[in-house]
Amino acid sequence: MAVARRKRAESGKQRLADAFVEGILTERDWNSLHDLIHDGLERQAFGAETVNRFLTLCVRDEAVRPALRRLIVSDRTWKRRVVEGAPLAPLELQKMTDVGEVVREVRRLYGGDADAAERFLTRPHRRFGGRAPILVAATEGGAQAVRELLARMEEGAPV
Repeated sequence: MAVARRKRAESGKQRLADAFVEGILTERDWNSLHDLIHDGLERQAFGAETVNRFLTLCVRDEAVRPALRRLIVSDRTWKRRVVEGAPLAPLELQKMTDVGEVVREVRRLYGGDADAAERFLTRPHRRFGGRAPILVAATEGGAQAVRELLARMEEGAPV
């Protein structure tokens, strides 16, 4: 009985984690996403696997994924998340949300052209001192800087 209850709880946590990752990368409304985050934090549903799934859906470039992961969760903390199964902290979820919103906006701006969006996100950009926009988005204030660049691109201003 206890094993079945634990399996249901784990299954519920996995569903929350999946809904969170998919929600930040799609047009899910902010209120429902906020509720998912709140429920997931309370149930400690978000962990290392959530980050791995997020990274896989965000960026195909396997050279960029480790750098992005380190910006979301430091190496030392990552080891604890993996070994102990420790849940993500709110700040780590915020970084994932910021990056997810930028990825979603870039994909929209490029009209669903996944290759063009990926190139923009992962190639160094002079506006960010030669850093890739997706990596800038994971830093404090970085997502806003990338969104400002995207707004200029959408207006047709030189970038």
